[in-house]
Amino acid sequence: MKKHLLILSVAVTALFLSSCQNDEFLPSSFKPILNIEQATDIARDQAMLHGNVDMNGNYVKLDFAFRFGTDKSMKDTIASIVQGDECYILVTSLKPETLYYYCLEGDNGRVVTRSDTATFVTLPNDRPQVGKIEALSRGPKSIIAGFDVTDDGGEAVTEAGCYVSKTANDNQRRVLAEPAASSEGKYQVRVYGLEGNAAYRLRPFAVTGVGETVGDVFEFSTSDAVETDSAGMLGLIIGDDKYDYTSLTVSGPMNGDDILLLRDMMGTDSEGGETKGKLAEIDMTDVRIVEGGSPYVYGWRRTENDKIGHSMFADCKKLTKIKLPDTVIEIGEDAFKDCISLSQIEIPASVTKLTPSEGCSALKDIVVSKSNTHYHSYGGVLYNADMTNLLWFPKAKTGDYVFPASLTSIGDYALQETKITHCTMPENLKEMGKNVFFKSEVEEVVLPDKLKTIPSATFQKCSRLKVVRLGKATEMLTAYVFDGCPLTDLYVTAKYPPVWSEEDFETSGEDIIKNCTLHVPKGSLRFYKSDRTWKQFYKIVGV
Repeated sequence: MKKHLLILSVAVTALFLSSCQNDEFLPSSFKPILNIEQATDIARDQAMLHGNVDMNGNYVKLDFAFRFGTDKSMKDTIASIVQGDECYILVTSLKPETLYYYCLEGDNGRVVTRSDTATFVTLPNDRPQVGKIEALSRGPKSIIAGFDVTDDGGEAVTEAGCYVSKTANDNQRRVLAEPAASSEGKYQVRVYGLEGNAAYRLRPFAVTGVGETVGDVFEFSTSDAVETDSAGMLGLIIGDDKYDYTSLTVSGPMNGDDILLLRDMMGTDSEGGETKGKLAEIDMTDVRIVEGGSPYVYGWRRTENDKIGHSMFADCKKLTKIKLPDTVIEIGEDAFKDCISLSQIEIPASVTKLTPSEGCSALKDIVVSKSNTHYHSYGGVLYNADMTNLLWFPKAKTGDYVFPASLTSIGDYALQETKITHCTMPENLKEMGKNVFFKSEVEEVVLPDKLKTIPSATFQKCSRLKVVRLGKATEMLTAYVFDGCPLTDLYVTAKYPPVWSEEDFETSGEDIIKNCTLHVPKGSLRFYKSDRTWKQFYKIVGV
């Protein structure tokens, strides 16, 4: 009898152990314990949820997620980030000023376990936050101001602009931002018709469904200007004193007659002949160029609306600095041709089309309005908006120049007659036009590894060029690359000798083949010394 009872006891024990082994948790009283913690970083539309897990000796793999929602059913789920025993996740796209329920859940497809439920309330929408004003452009009686709405408070901005008032009193007017100039929280306000020689203040504002926020005061002063009420009247206002001006601020509409007078005041007549004028600096910020009046140059060039036309200020040799009208959309070909004293040009935000001018031998800086979306100035050099293409390099810029890393192409004659001495081209440069450095004063140039072809006459007539370093991908040198260069050291890092012809090293000056040391990769020395053309160099060394 005892033997039968023992057998029955063993069988029952085996059956119990078998059922335990098929259970998810061993034993069932040791299920993982999930704890929910207080939410943090609560904002209008997001919150960080926290929880922790005590596996309680259980090693069954679970996937953890937070359940949340605006009622106790918590229908939304989001997978949790797990670090050790801690679980957390940032929940976004929540509704402002709303009660949310949430819990932590563990699930392996067969067994689900949850923590207790907790709650949090998102913050309500708030008034917008407005940044400080920045003067983007200044005229004698106008200003273009820019500011940011740094936080919309969770509501769409319905109005933005500036309150304008004279500092001396509290009377103010409301000027709205221009819709076309507003994007991603950035706003521009154009304020015209101010009094000359007066102090003003601006205060930015933004309005949402919650309310209005007014920002800090920005103070500035206007200047005095020669103002025309209608085009063609500048001569009557200036009168017989036209040759006495060395600087001038002018505002109002201007046609061909007015431009003709300005040229005269700058020391140049309509044919490029010299006059008694000595006007050197002019501020035309508040001018609007309109069609009409006499031809301003060469007997047939006439003004067009909002354009600095072809050769408009050509041969104005006394001109040193000019601020162009804020309404100009185009600067035509050779608008400043042979303006040999012009040191700076300021490009307004409105310009969408521009052609460089030849002969500006004193030009050091091209300044572009921060609001211009078509062009960009980098170190005083003009590029397209994303700085992939070099458009205009001032000839009088001196010393070393570091090109932007974004540059991918340089056009024909882009650095012609420039005065920079050392130049390293960026690695992204893939294309160069012909005669890029023609007659420049450059002494050393480093070309990038991605540039495969050295175009024709790249360094022609560079009378100071001593050192050139070619990139690893160089495959070909074209005609007259080093014509007229006193080259002393040429570094070619390409493994295999690039292709070149006899014309490539033809020169009207130094004998490059005889006097220049060719530096090549040490492992490629034998390739260059046995190449039909490269072996002509008297000095070839491996580096």
